[in-house]
Amino acid sequence: MLIAKDNQPTLWKDLKLFFEDHAADVRWQCHRDVSSGHGRLDIRVTTCSPDLRDYLAQDWCGIGQVFCLERTSIQKGTPTNREVHYGITSLAPTQADAERIGTLHRAHWAIENRLHRRRDVTFKEDASQIRTKHAPAMLAVLHNTMLACMNVLGVKNVASQRRFYDAHPWDAAHLIFQGF
Repeated sequence: MLIAKDNQPTLWKDLKLFFEDHAADVRWQCHRDVSSGHGRLDIRVTTCSPDLRDYLAQDWCGIGQVFCLERTSIQKGTPTNREVHYGITSLAPTQADAERIGTLHRAHWAIENRLHRRRDVTFKEDASQIRTKHAPAMLAVLHNTMLACMNVLGVKNVASQRRFYDAHPWDAAHLIFQGF
């Protein structure tokens, strides 16, 4: 799966035009998912079609279908938020229907939120000035190890637990040497 963004303006414009023109002779497949949580209602609509793959094949080989992901968030006291993303996938309609495309996209964001966001917010990796030799890779290994340990311990708030172990280093050492 590839989400079309600003770095692929032609692809993005082609997909936007395709999904905004609701031609009758296009094979559409749609799935709607409604969920609530964190005080908001989320409505996700995934629309797929294999009918643009021949047109895009000249620049993008292996396309199985194109898709559009729409997410509308409704929360009390705030304006309704609507996001639209366009993308391509190598998965044919027989391999992934609209529901599966939506599920795969959400799974990607689960990984992003679970790992990358935690690494950037908790350890501020994106702002790191460490760039010498193997130091960035070693820090990434240490950060991943620490996050894995926190997962084993069932820690929900890594930043808070990190502050605790910063203030109580012997407790952290005890965990490491005694085993979890």
